[in-house]
Amino acid sequence: SILYGEKYTMLAIIQYYQALRISEAIAVHYNDFKLDYQNPFNSSLTIQRSVVFSHRTDKESYLQDGFKNGDIKVQPVIPQVYFYLKDRLDKYTDQYLFIEDKIPEFYKIKNAYTKAFRRAGLPYSSTHILRHGGCSRLFNISGGNIIIASQILGNTQQETIKTYAHGYNNSLKNFTNILWDKLEK
Repeated sequence: SILYGEKYTMLAIIQYYQALRISEAIAVHYNDFKLDYQNPFNSSLTIQRSVVFSHRTDKESYLQDGFKNGDIKVQPVIPQVYFYLKDRLDKYTDQYLFIEDKIPEFYKIKNAYTKAFRRAGLPYSSTHILRHGGCSRLFNISGGNIIIASQILGNTQQETIKTYAHGYNNSLKNFTNILWDKLEK
């Protein structure tokens, strides 16, 4: 199974905007999306499995139930993903979006991402930067609300969210400045 062109674009969009690990994004199935065409705000994505990538040639990658810690998470579908998928998702009725005969090899996904980053003039490599960037984006959009961010991301440990959130220190500094400004008045 080889990912190409539009499949890589779709994978990157889902991974970034939903802030998924590559192991979660690769394992997404058509039935995991519940797109509500009447009320897009009710659309959701259930992450109920992930890929365990084998980095050895003598072992195959495989699907496992749940994501990193075995849990299942339900996320709201982020608007950019909703609008990207609403006219494309039906092409994948009742199948995995990124797994065909077998699970794509991690190094091929990593190399494709790295090449795309280089073509775009970005200094990144591999796949986790999209998870990291997506987490930072959601955290900042939530106004630095760690509870909302952790619910969307499926992380229960606040320290994990903070590591992903570049803007955390800036949000904290801004909040402190606001408090000082109020005290001075």
